[in-house]
Amino acid sequence: ILKEIVSFLDKRPLFTRNIVGVEEGIYRSMAGNADEMIVVGKLIKMGFNCSRVDVTSSKYDAVIDKKGRLLRIQIKATKTDTLDLTSGGRSGQQISRDAPSRVKKLTEKDCDIFIGVLKESAICYVIPAKDLKNFGNNVNLKTISSYKENWDNIK
Repeated sequence: ILKEIVSFLDKRPLFTRNIVGVEEGIYRSMAGNADEMIVVGKLIKMGFNCSRVDVTSSKYDAVIDKKGRLLRIQIKATKTDTLDLTSGGRSGQQISRDAPSRVKKLTEKDCDIFIGVLKESAICYVIPAKDLKNFGNNVNLKTISSYKENWDNIK
C-alpha cells in the first residue's frame, strides 16, 4: 500500500504555476531559480551548510560543506521523464540560432554532485558526478531510479 501511495504522490503536482501571468521567457528563468532553491532548501533541511552560487555562468549552481570539504552541485530540473546531463544550452529569443552550439556533457570537471529535480513534485535524483559517464546526454528517470532521493550519494 505504501508503494502505491508513494507512486500516487510522485505524479501529483505540488506547485501552482505562474498564476500571475508573468511573460513566459521571464517565468522560465524564475522557475529555474525556484527549482534550484528547492534543492538548496532540501539540503539545508538535511543539515548541510549549503549556498547557491549567484554567478549564472558558473558550471555549478550550489556548494555544500561536507565535513570541511566543499562539493560543487549542478542542479537541473525536468517536467518530463528524462534528465538533461549537459551544460551550455540556452534558449530564448535573445539567443542567436546561428551561433555554434556550446552544449557539452557534464563531467567530474564541472561538478561533484548532479541533482535532478522534478518540477512538479520536487523529487530529486542525486547522482555522483563520477557516475555521469555511464549515461548519454539525456537519461530516462526509470534508468536512474536507484538515485531517486538517494541523499547518501553525497560523498
